Amino acid sequence: MGALSSAGLIYLVKILELLCGLALIAGFFVPLALLVLVPIIANISFFHLVMDPSSLVVSVALVTLWTVNARDHRDVFRPLLRA
Repeated sequence: MGALSSAGLIYLVKILELLCGLALIAGFFVPLALLVLVPIIANISFFHLVMDPSSLVVSVALVTLWTVNARDHRDVFRPLLRA
């Protein structure tokens, strides 16, 4: 974690995780919070898939929770997925 902590990137990721989590709990800007969480959850999932398959349950739980929340707001995401 040397390169990430020296660049300050890990702090940015943790602040984004905290703010998005608070936004999801409070119900404010839920689609934006879900959109910001996509690359973070993708990195977590890829890490657990490649480096630590024994704790893949964490990744599956995150993807499942994100999918359930995104399904409730699919009308907001629909224009983003149009070509």
